Amino acid sequence: MANPNTPTNSTPATGTGGYSRTPTLTSSAFVDADVGDTHASSQWQITETSGDYSTAAYDSGTDTTNLVSIVVPAGNLEYTVTYYWHVRHRDNNNNWSSYSTETSFITGESLPSNILYSLLDDNWNASYVTKPTIYIREEVERQRLDLSGTTSAGIDILVVSLDPVGISDRQRGNWTYKDTKANVMVEIYTGFGDDDFAAGQARLYNLMREIRRIVYANIHNVGPYHLLRYVGFTPKMETSFGFWEGFCRISFEAEGVLGT
Repeated sequence: MANPNTPTNSTPATGTGGYSRTPTLTSSAFVDADVGDTHASSQWQITETSGDYSTAAYDSGTDTTNLVSIVVPAGNLEYTVTYYWHVRHRDNNNNWSSYSTETSFITGESLPSNILYSLLDDNWNASYVTKPTIYIREEVERQRLDLSGTTSAGIDILVVSLDPVGISDRQRGNWTYKDTKANVMVEIYTGFGDDDFAAGQARLYNLMREIRRIVYANIHNVGPYHLLRYVGFTPKMETSFGFWEGFCRISFEAEGVLGT
């Protein structure tokens, strides 16, 4: 019996950048010289060190679902990192192909919105409210975010978006400081189901509480910024659409010396 042909990496195109922390990897189609053999499973591996998968950033194991494409699960990749990956195919007789030739991709810039997304995604730990689905606004704009599901009770969505970054000069004696401030908005959407307004409102505030807790817990853990500040929260009920919504405002602040 022949082993399946070695697949090739299709996307992302090698060396390209700007990808989210949950990119989609795709391979070529399954090919096997044995008539009747079928594609039973694949194995996807990602690493930060070219050619070394002994401590992979992500390893799907034997995956019987994601045969020629996979969305890398959240929590495995970081922003502004070059990753290398390969994949292999297995047929229904348990014969594996060789791994594909390794290619690379680069995750996107560490913008404040991306930093906050990572903090929320990695640190959500509230026993009183389940973790919502979290999106980056710049990414869902391309996909046209569908809020229709939030009309069901318990369906929660967060959308993180970045306002323009402000830079201002501040004079202190002979020194001129360059202050940078980036405002990030977290949109919260939660359905209240069969007119259960109070339960929907309570969950909205619980979602806000967990966002605020994560911000306070990481007040100085914000990459190139010196301070992460929780600014405020505004709730709103969309009775015509069947969900509560709210807006958390968070700022990233940094100071830098320009010169005398």
